[in-house]
Amino acid sequence: MQVDELIDRKELTALLADLVSIRSVNTSLDPDGSEKEISEFIQDYLSSYSILFETQEVWPDRPNVIATIPGRTDRNLLFESHMDTVP
Repeated sequence: MQVDELIDRKELTALLADLVSIRSVNTSLDPDGSEKEISEFIQDYLSSYSILFETQEVWPDRPNVIATIPGRTDRNLLFESHMDTVP
């Protein structure tokens, strides 16, 4: 099976559109910024797929979301990304 067969491009495009439409400006660059809304969106998305996650409140309205998806082996793979944007 090829990767293209595993990806629903419409769903992926809709997810990306939803993510970029959420204002998530870093509070150090804009005092009115917040990552809370995008964090909540990501938590809801993960929950919809029954993916386990936890949050860490690093700064007010700037939480980390850490998801865990069990694999089939004892190897680990880490994806890291920023939720904040610039104005």
